[in-house]
Amino acid sequence: MVHEIVSLNAHAPLRGVELTGGPFLTAFRSNIGYLKGLSLDSILYWFRVKAGLPAPGQPYRGHFEDNIKGQTAGLFLMGAAQNVDR
Repeated sequence: MVHEIVSLNAHAPLRGVELTGGPFLTAFRSNIGYLKGLSLDSILYWFRVKAGLPAPGQPYRGHFEDNIKGQTAGLFLMGAAQNVDR
């Protein structure tokens, strides 16, 4: 016979949670710091090129940007949305 330690119906709250310390707060702050360190000119490079606008800076390179131009912008927005202080 199997006994559940945690109910399969367990839910984490989506609102009203305050990080006061520990590894989750450390990860949250690290994520925010990483996102703030990204270059908006590099993120927007391919959008500006496609729109015929001046595109200062250099685009990010790597798997995503080399295969799907502008993918970094989508990843940036996803990361920002997941780390917004609600």
